[in-house]
Amino acid sequence: MATDTDKQHFPASEVLRLAIDILRGNGVPSEGAETVAKCLVAADLRGVDTHGCNRLPSYMDRIRQGVLDPKATPTVSEVTPVVAQVDGRNGFGFLAASAGIDKAIEMARIYGIGMVSIKHSNHFGMSAWIVQRAIEADMMSLVFTNSSPALPAFGGMSKLLGVSPLACGAPAGKTRPFILDMAPSIAARGKIYKAKRRGESIPLDWALDANGEPTDDPSKALEGVMLPMGGPKGSALAIMMDVFSGVLSGSAFAGHVTNPYDPSKPADVGHFLVAIKPDLFLSLDEFKERMDYLYQRVVGSDKRPDVDRIYFPGEMEQISQDRREKEGIPYAATEVTALNEEARKVGAEPLRTEAGALVSEYIRTLLTPLNLTLLLLTLFAAYRIFTPRPNTIHLPAPPPPIVFRTFNPRTLLPYNGTQSTANPNGSIYMGVKGKVFDVTPGRNFYGPGGPYENFAGRDATRGLACQSFDESMLTKDLDGPLDDCKDLGPDELENLKGWYERFSEK
Repeated sequence: MATDTDKQHFPASEVLRLAIDILRGNGVPSEGAETVAKCLVAADLRGVDTHGCNRLPSYMDRIRQGVLDPKATPTVSEVTPVVAQVDGRNGFGFLAASAGIDKAIEMARIYGIGMVSIKHSNHFGMSAWIVQRAIEADMMSLVFTNSSPALPAFGGMSKLLGVSPLACGAPAGKTRPFILDMAPSIAARGKIYKAKRRGESIPLDWALDANGEPTDDPSKALEGVMLPMGGPKGSALAIMMDVFSGVLSGSAFAGHVTNPYDPSKPADVGHFLVAIKPDLFLSLDEFKERMDYLYQRVVGSDKRPDVDRIYFPGEMEQISQDRREKEGIPYAATEVTALNEEARKVGAEPLRTEAGALVSEYIRTLLTPLNLTLLLLTLFAAYRIFTPRPNTIHLPAPPPPIVFRTFNPRTLLPYNGTQSTANPNGSIYMGVKGKVFDVTPGRNFYGPGGPYENFAGRDATRGLACQSFDESMLTKDLDGPLDDCKDLGPDELENLKGWYERFSEK
């Protein structure tokens, strides 16, 4: 099986440029082309290659076959103050879902929740981009869709249910957000299409051939059925997606959604989106702190001997995005050929190699009016710096800042949230990197009975860096020197930096 190192890498900006050119060349208006292209590139960056720009050839085929309207604009109808419906009008699912989640967020900002049903739509790619849109608005979300049949009902052999992803998410503070995006099958159908496109085999537990036998041939798997994860559980999840997305919206359901590679008729996909305001029951800051605590508990939990690291849902994809933003998006040679063929059909420039694209992008951005203005300002500043000027009058240095109060580990100890002679107000102070912070407003977290109570009145530097609340993280000798934490590794120092910045901001 090919790895990223076996493929050509292209900057995300170059892939985005190509996708927009191809979409515009096939009749998609500029604004819509940019929205669709950004969603596809987002999938490529997150490592969800099955739902990235390699889907463009199949989308363009559907436009040319007249079963997908490139110019369709979704319409939004408000049903109640917290419920709306979007008619995708057989346009791109990305555009219908974009309008839907924006409307859901708008309603949730006012009323706390917004629900949107979407009908007569098409494939909207990776569900996580919709979840991410909600997270950027500090919203929780649920994202459902149905799709063309590929799964049997549990115990059956005929294609009836879609490999319809279930997605949801929630924002966090300093840690990674929660993003779940999964199919009810053992593997997403797009992975089988990708294996077929690249000439690769698939695991035997992914699908059955037309005779009901396990197969590692992706072509035979597409002729047969995919297998639901967890047996009846995966089958039930697929039915749930059909209820909320197909039955409820008035779109196709029960095996009647058209396959994206079938040119005979529109897909008629349905979606169901929900946005939820997370500060309905507690403040947004407290919600995010609780999410951060959940993240730390999950990734910091005990690992099996054969496990190097425990990941939070969505974290692996974010790590992939961080890497690909630097290294570029990898494509197999067959995928590059297919994308360049689409570019040729509309007279667009093909994908350029990473170095060529970077040079072209550098020259293009260098010659913008803004950069030319900045260049002139730089030249003017240089002129002023190197031109002789009259001697400057030097004012005396200001006096050093006055320190209000200093603590050592022993004098800090009484400030643990309980009232005492030394701490009559029951304040909560905490030391981080030699600085003392008043965390009394966060008593639910740092006070008695809270998850961080061990840090109250103590130097929490090592515990925050190691994401551990154990008492062994605290300074034992209250009269000795502060813990210099010189043995911390890069990841622990990065954790500590995030916490220190957070306390400093507050």
